Amino acid sequence: AEYRGYNHQLEQESTKYFIPSSLPLEVANKVEEHGQPRYLEDEGFYVGEKPVVLQQNKNILESRLLKHGGSDWFGPDGQVDLLPNPVTEAPTKPWVDSVDELDPCIETTYVKARGTAVEDKYFPGSDENELQIDIGTIIFQHHPLMSREHVLVSDITKMYDEYRIIRHKNYITFYTDKLAALRNAAATLKETLDETTMTEDAFSAQRTHINDFTAEIRRTTQQLASAESAERDMMRRIIEVWGDIKSIREKQGYNNTSVKLVVKREEVNYQQDVHHWELEVENQVSERKEEYDVTIAIAHQEEVRKYQVQLQEWKQNRLKLKRIRKKMQRGSQENLLDPNSEVGFPVEEEELNIAGNIDKPQKPDKPAPFDKDAVRNDVMNQLLANRRNPGEAKISLELTHTVNITPISSVPALESSRRRAMQKSTMSRVLFNGREVFLTDPKTLTSDFKLNFGSIFRVRIAQWPESLKVELLSSGLVTRTLISSIFLTIPPTTVHSGNVRLGPTEFLSTRVESFNHEGVGSNTPFTLRPNDASPTSINTKGVIISSVSWSLDQDGRVLAPKGFVERDDPISGGNPLKINDPVIAIGAEGLQDPESLTKWVKESRLDPNDPENAALVPFMQGIKDGEGFPFAQDYFRLEQLQEEFNFLTDEEFSHLNRLRLLQLRDKEVAEFRNISMIPCNEHEITESAFTTYERRLKEKDSLQSIDTKGLEGGALSAHRVEVLRFRQKVKDAVLHRFYTSRHHHTLQDMVHEEQIPDIGTLGSSMAKIVEPRRPLKPIRKTRKKATSQNLNEGSVKILINVVRGYNIPTRQSAHAHQQNRRGAVQISSSSLMAGQTLEPNSKSFLVSPFVAASFQDTVVTTSVAQGPNPSWNEELQLPFSAPNNDYSSSNLQKVDDVLFIHLFDRVTEDATPTDTEDPTTIVTRLQNYWLGSFKLPFSTVLSFESQEDTELLAKCAVFMADCNKRYPTRNVKTTVIDIKGESVLITRFIRALPPPPELIEGLNPGSKEATEKLARFVSLIPFVSDNVTYAGICDLWSTCDQFMQMLCGDEEEHAILLLNFFLHLGKQAYLVLGAAVPEGNTAYVLTLDQTARDYTIWNASTGQQYFKGDPHTPLQSVGALVNDKNIWFNVQRQAMPIRMHFDVTRPADWKPFFGATATPLPSIQPESIYFPPTDQSYVSNLVDVIERTLKDKCKDRIVSWRPRHITRWNRSGNSILRQIAKGLEESITKNDGRASEHNTQILSQLGDVRFTGYPMDQPFTNVESIVSAVRSTEVHKIQDPDVEFSMAVHIHAYPSSVLAVWVYVAAIVNTR
Repeated sequence: AEYRGYNHQLEQESTKYFIPSSLPLEVANKVEEHGQPRYLEDEGFYVGEKPVVLQQNKNILESRLLKHGGSDWFGPDGQVDLLPNPVTEAPTKPWVDSVDELDPCIETTYVKARGTAVEDKYFPGSDENELQIDIGTIIFQHHPLMSREHVLVSDITKMYDEYRIIRHKNYITFYTDKLAALRNAAATLKETLDETTMTEDAFSAQRTHINDFTAEIRRTTQQLASAESAERDMMRRIIEVWGDIKSIREKQGYNNTSVKLVVKREEVNYQQDVHHWELEVENQVSERKEEYDVTIAIAHQEEVRKYQVQLQEWKQNRLKLKRIRKKMQRGSQENLLDPNSEVGFPVEEEELNIAGNIDKPQKPDKPAPFDKDAVRNDVMNQLLANRRNPGEAKISLELTHTVNITPISSVPALESSRRRAMQKSTMSRVLFNGREVFLTDPKTLTSDFKLNFGSIFRVRIAQWPESLKVELLSSGLVTRTLISSIFLTIPPTTVHSGNVRLGPTEFLSTRVESFNHEGVGSNTPFTLRPNDASPTSINTKGVIISSVSWSLDQDGRVLAPKGFVERDDPISGGNPLKINDPVIAIGAEGLQDPESLTKWVKESRLDPNDPENAALVPFMQGIKDGEGFPFAQDYFRLEQLQEEFNFLTDEEFSHLNRLRLLQLRDKEVAEFRNISMIPCNEHEITESAFTTYERRLKEKDSLQSIDTKGLEGGALSAHRVEVLRFRQKVKDAVLHRFYTSRHHHTLQDMVHEEQIPDIGTLGSSMAKIVEPRRPLKPIRKTRKKATSQNLNEGSVKILINVVRGYNIPTRQSAHAHQQNRRGAVQISSSSLMAGQTLEPNSKSFLVSPFVAASFQDTVVTTSVAQGPNPSWNEELQLPFSAPNNDYSSSNLQKVDDVLFIHLFDRVTEDATPTDTEDPTTIVTRLQNYWLGSFKLPFSTVLSFESQEDTELLAKCAVFMADCNKRYPTRNVKTTVIDIKGESVLITRFIRALPPPPELIEGLNPGSKEATEKLARFVSLIPFVSDNVTYAGICDLWSTCDQFMQMLCGDEEEHAILLLNFFLHLGKQAYLVLGAAVPEGNTAYVLTLDQTARDYTIWNASTGQQYFKGDPHTPLQSVGALVNDKNIWFNVQRQAMPIRMHFDVTRPADWKPFFGATATPLPSIQPESIYFPPTDQSYVSNLVDVIERTLKDKCKDRIVSWRPRHITRWNRSGNSILRQIAKGLEESITKNDGRASEHNTQILSQLGDVRFTGYPMDQPFTNVESIVSAVRSTEVHKIQDPDVEFSMAVHIHAYPSSVLAVWVYVAAIVNTR
């Protein structure tokens, strides 16, 4: 081998290799030829920051680029164009699917987090550094105590959210409209396409447009099919999961959640669907034919044309070559060089061979013809798979929460153990730099697995913040168990308590938990469905809603450490302080004077075009003469592009449900003011959240635009419409005034402190120890009140104590009404009231009464007693459900449900056996006959704390303090609140007012008939409690004219009006403030008969009267008497009317408010009230409306109430009852006893029948209340197969549209 030296090797490498130089190159070589370098930064353009590269490496790169002609890589300044820093802020690695193939070199090694290097762990001024931490709500997406039903409900909730997003985006409608528009545009272009009248360029351009439209139609059709398929698949999956939920509920026999899937079906027109279906098929087939013509047929024609051209050229070349070869074979080279030759140029042998080897062009294959039938079948199959078929109903899904959760007392032991385990308390602990700084109060899981902490606390820090961790702890008997750890981010200095917002932070725990009850556990395999092949496992996970910010002092200064995070980010190389504090970031934190700072900014020559220096632009502008220093703004605005930055139109912005919900809650609208938590996402708020609010607005608007026909098919007259409008106006004014004044708080409203024990309280406590024990006279202890946050559905019940009954009507013998004919008639009528007695010569049988209480569609009954004076001593429990599961005081006062107490007589009747039964068998039937009832508004059952104004007159305060000290439980008032929100002395409401002249015309003003007729008139004004009308507000009193304008009120308004009427008649009358059963604190009227010296107590709401010595009067306690001159407080030992003296001139019995010489205060009542006459045409129309409603709707409802029996109607009975109902009101007002004497008329006209009738009267409010009253009689529960029903309606009109509605409903059984 031959040896070659090193120099020879270098020579060889220099000829083959290029070694770029590391020396800098001339700028002229890197710019355009004869060009000059251009420096954009000097011209004022922002050039940004380029990544740091060593100059030597940059020179080598430039040398290589110039060597290979890469002059395009250089900019106008002669420097290499470099992209922004390619280094990411956080290191990443590709995902490795298989763990077995993981290379040890890239295996993740977990190390402890390394904090930012600081010079000193502690910093000065720690008293001024304060963090504010808000721990709001923790929502568990999966919890170990969830049952299988909860897991499925979580899945269906997520899928339903996706379904709602799909429906909200409404892709199907969008693509359908787009497809229709494209087809219309394409059809228009095809109609105007005319080759004869258009130029060639215009014709070609329009043909191109048509082809583009055809392609876009094809894409839109595919997108529409995908959208329809996705929606149907989502609905199918939701229905499958709902089926699994129902299967689990049926298998386990109880409900753990309230979720219910409602599938709404909308029937369609089959013929119309078939027409649209065929039209769509024809459109798609024709569009595919056009696509075939454009993409295949026309392309094939172009290929055939090219083929023909190529074939012709090939034939010509072959002909020329044949001629040349013939001449060459003859050896005639001269002919080849002859200029007159056809070839005309010398041809080499090699060229002749190559030219002779050219292949013949291949003829393009003819494409398959368009198969219209195959395309039609393909289109049909796609439509069948993706779209709704013809005649198939339109289906929509709605996920509601209307299913009742089974109470814990009705579930198996394992489920009961799981629910009891949910009652364990959970708390959160906050650790700052690894040290505990706060521990929240323990909370229990709600039914939807949420923990509502609502804790805000502040931490003064003396160390540099390194970590902030929240630990969830479960409390046990001895120790606490860690559920999960959540790390929160230390906020920048710009985030403070004034602008911070609550945000979600997800967490996950891999802790293994398993139980021996129905809880599925965490990170533990379990079988979700019975047919699952393999078990599944879910980790505990959820979201914490929290915020971390820096506190603000009284001057609004952020209490954050100065120079927080001073060092550059070692990864990104940027300075994060430029985002938080640009002044500190540029090293000018020592400059506090604005003028000095402005001077420094000018000398530092900062780039004004750099976005990072946007906050310092005002400092660069300097201070002009006569102007203040332009402080930096915290926003950047481009007025020129304002429209481009409007991501939503004003209309879309106004339709955001979450924004609308926030605005309504801020305005404290009744339906939204108690909402504590609002979802963070728009799709989580459904349109159903505004249903009640929009319905109320619709009703309110309808009052403004209602015509004389009114609502409910003509159930309102013009006067009633004005009443409703005035009532709504007063209600809106009162609510607005109250919610405005509610924001004015005192120190006592915000700070609640227990009294510091002193010698007095300690002495009384010691005295209780030595008190004698009196077991027979126990002291009532106040039950500890449960907070509304700890109440849920099923935990609140209404307790009813049924003690005994007196003078229950008894059954009459069959021969009492035979009247020389066969058969027997039994009449049960409300005209036989409790307390009435039968005729002495009539034979009576025992009655079997029982009490039934109904509330919110739940009915409970007592046991069946015997005799007219039964004794039960039973307690009935009725479940109570608050609206929206909100048990706050203000929300409960909006409940307008009514508690009905019914009295029934249970009768055992003989029934005829059917053909399938043994004839020797004796069949009996238990039948309940309604004897009477009364109703209690929920506002009467509920007891609320007073919210009255405390700024009363000094004398009233002293008088009330003395009264409450002597007898704290007695009802007494000196001042009340009127509808204007002002405190008014109670005596100002009393003044003699003339009643309607029609009521006392022709009567002696002092007669009993006149007083009873006035009481009847006042009782027919609808009763509505203030707790329902003005929810959340103290009891408001209205004057008599306001009362008649609103045509509704509670006990006080009824009593004041009746009292003023009695005073006009010249009677000595007083307003009684006391307590009654079942009203509670109420107002009655007391009158004194001067001749008999006898006192009568009037219940103005019902029109009933009681004598002072009546032991069955509902008034149980008298606290005060009031007239237009004075207020007298009852200082007697006894408060029951039967044991009292009502002589107010006796100082030992009554304490007066004013002295004997005091001058009465002027009244706020008007001198007289106008009572407009009731339109008789309106009354006649209303009778028709009610009868039509009862016949049309109630008949259908009675049929629906009796699903197992045939319902028949007796027309002759209707006419008889109609005649009887007309005389009932007159007999009631005259009290002549004819109300109970109509039995003879019924018996004489109906013949041999068993008749059960219930005449009812009530004030008119709306038709629905009349339907409820008919149902409450339970006449539809009569199971006799031969029963027939009759019904009649009569309305007696009083002035001012006060109406007495009589409804007579009866069941008739033919006994022949």
